[in-house]
Amino acid sequence: MLLIRSLNEVNANQLLFPLFFHDDWLKTEGEIHENAEILIFFDKILQVFVPLIIYKLRILKKADYLFVPLNFNGEELSEKTELLFLNKFHDYIKRENICDVIFPPSHYCNFKCIPNKVKYFKLGIIWIDLKSPVEEIFNKMSSNYRNEIRKAQKVNLHTLFGNEYLMQFYKLYEETQIRNRLIYDPLCYLEKITKYLPNNVLIGLSIYNKVIENSILNVFDRYNTYYLYSGSQKKNDLPGSNKLLLWETIKYFKSIGIRKYILGGYRNPQKTDLKHNGIQDFKLRFGAEIEQGYHFVKIINPFKYYCFLIALKCKSVIFMKEYSFMNKSGLEIKQSK
Repeated sequence: MLLIRSLNEVNANQLLFPLFFHDDWLKTEGEIHENAEILIFFDKILQVFVPLIIYKLRILKKADYLFVPLNFNGEELSEKTELLFLNKFHDYIKRENICDVIFPPSHYCNFKCIPNKVKYFKLGIIWIDLKSPVEEIFNKMSSNYRNEIRKAQKVNLHTLFGNEYLMQFYKLYEETQIRNRLIYDPLCYLEKITKYLPNNVLIGLSIYNKVIENSILNVFDRYNTYYLYSGSQKKNDLPGSNKLLLWETIKYFKSIGIRKYILGGYRNPQKTDLKHNGIQDFKLRFGAEIEQGYHFVKIINPFKYYCFLIALKCKSVIFMKEYSFMNKSGLEIKQSK
């Protein structure tokens, strides 16, 4: 196993890979997380890459996958090869004492297989196929969304796009997260993304009666775009303003040759809350599909990991606020053999 910091070190073409393998993305992550180390692991025999960010906490080295493993051409692995690589990779991580636990990536990709001795759960990825004609994409939407978009187009609603709207975007994003009592990324993180990846970011606003009603921030690479952040007024005066903003975003990415619009994760609606289901339903009504797969947590050092969990529970009691590594709502977590 070879540890590298750039695909360039082994002459792999970054443009063939998702954004999360690119030097500028890794540089952004490295600068915002000062206590972290970012590495790309390369299996020279299988010709497989996987990026990892490793956080050095007080008593725990916690790692996150930045993406699923891909081959030398930036392509997904077969289920069989992915399983072979992951089991081999986890053994290597343990043998070399690289970290104590590995968590799954963000909800823009999922694994095809379930490795040995992991805590796993099913997770869908919501996405829109942009290879279809524009008219076909529009007609796949729910009828009420199409009607609201048409109405928004007829009234004085404007959509604006450009990285120069970062501050307007962030103000609404921050207000939305605070209103919903959710954790949000600092402005400096988004400033670094737009600084180092100006040609891979699209910020959009919808404005009605001179009020910014909705905002959105996507990042994109050669083939895919990823819905990362959004914000909205507590109540929109025009119900179709958020739909029109996303529709204009879809049309733009379609026009520059993007193949897939990844909108985030999908959890079991019978096991999660109404608010989360509302977000999922909003995305699915755009004619989106669900790609089923798995996420998992690989515990390398159980003693350190469970000691840290106990510390988090104590902190939650003291500060009367939940502290945890991940939101388990809607997830049925199982243990593999």
